[in-house]
Amino acid sequence: MVKRFRSKQLSNPVKANLGESIFKSAPNGPGIYWFLSSSGNKLYVGKAKNLKNRLNQYKNATLKTASKKTLRMLNLAASLHWQCCESELCAFLCENKVLREEKPMFNRVNTRPEGYYFIGMKFFAGTSLQLILTTNPEIDGFEMFGAFKNRLLVRESFKSLLRLLWLSQVGFRLFQPQNLVRKIPRQLLSDDAIYKYDFHLLDEPENLTQKIRLFLTGMDRSFLDWLFEELLDKSQVPGFSNQSCNRLIDEDFKQLSEFYQYCPFKNNQLLEMLKKNQKTMPEKESLRPPFSGVIRGEVLDDLLSEFRLSIDKD
Repeated sequence: MVKRFRSKQLSNPVKANLGESIFKSAPNGPGIYWFLSSSGNKLYVGKAKNLKNRLNQYKNATLKTASKKTLRMLNLAASLHWQCCESELCAFLCENKVLREEKPMFNRVNTRPEGYYFIGMKFFAGTSLQLILTTNPEIDGFEMFGAFKNRLLVRESFKSLLRLLWLSQVGFRLFQPQNLVRKIPRQLLSDDAIYKYDFHLLDEPENLTQKIRLFLTGMDRSFLDWLFEELLDKSQVPGFSNQSCNRLIDEDFKQLSEFYQYCPFKNNQLLEMLKKNQKTMPEKESLRPPFSGVIRGEVLDDLLSEFRLSIDKD
């Protein structure tokens, strides 16, 4: 059972419990560190450009300088350990590996890359398109895109994608504009997540799937421009320009723009960075063939770490 602490009781016992000498002996260099509980379980794993400086921050942590979560962890810590790394990048990658394998109690980020989302696309029967949202990077018959990290952002953006496609490809053909919002399938308006949807009656389906492909690989956002023009043309139809429909479309475009910036476009940036420096990729990992758009979740975490490091150095 995890011991609970009230905020007023959150002192920092780490010097008394671990001893001053452990902090004095910490090296001046990059590496990873971890705190263990009395039962030997990893409580928290971190990385540092300078281990001595980083660990001294824990030694001197107070409620004014550290989070309550950090102080709770320090109250449970029974020992402190570290591993030196040859570079700051190596420390990033080592930390990610330990986070994936051991999932320490007080770590959240980069601990479960197997939960990152992928979007799958399958074109079949000449005029049909199926889109799926899944954590499986390989599904027979589907062209897969991802991995995409922010689960909430991806779920909501997938729903926005489905709604805008439905409005542009299906809704305006089947229903009168004034009834359009009420005719949108209930599952596309539900607060519940959607994981699969089929579209029919597509205009120039091969051209459309290519636009979606470029969008999901982060190579071109012209798919959003095309959607906007499609819906703008329909807005001239009497009865279409009502507040509820316009608000829905506007919110969905904002959602997809944010998704493109932080997921597909970011992934494409990472792949371009990888091409410039293949040595930073762990040997055991591999990317999918060109145009599949798929990056494994653990590879994505490592590439993002390198990307952030390069930005900090700039």
